[in-house]
Amino acid sequence: MAERQILSDLNSGDVRAQEISFIIEVWRQAALGNANCPRLLREFRKHCGAETEHIFEIYFTFLRALGRASRRRLKIGHPGCPGMTRDEVQVLSLLAAAQTGHWTLFDAHLCWLASDGSRAVIAAAAMVLADALGKCSFDISGGLHIEQGPNGVLPGLSLVRQSH
Repeated sequence: MAERQILSDLNSGDVRAQEISFIIEVWRQAALGNANCPRLLREFRKHCGAETEHIFEIYFTFLRALGRASRRRLKIGHPGCPGMTRDEVQVLSLLAAAQTGHWTLFDAHLCWLASDGSRAVIAAAAMVLADALGKCSFDISGGLHIEQGPNGVLPGLSLVRQSH
């Protein structure tokens, strides 16, 4: 039986959409206890090379901080599902704002995700992760355009090309 492809395409053949999908897929797998899955590590290695273990640890440190310090239990989708939940989009938006240095937007997403006493922990972890992902050429900040679907599920993510 063929192995399910991790990099599901969210309504686009764009590499950036696949990278964003991969970041969400790793979160979903980790939530199921599959964080040490060799397949995830292999996929991460394709993107991060020699920095894989370091980036992997940063990512899971962020997820642990998010799990402990979020205002409420976050809703994430099932592995392999192409749609994204509102919470997944919120976290991606937080990381995108950190990558671009848009601190007002970063703070707004942070207020939505984290309780008052825990914001500093998530902020620090998000900034370190956004920087690390950027160094591995994961560009989350590339003009996300979200399309709302039924039941609060976001069926697709398309990327809006920014004109220069």
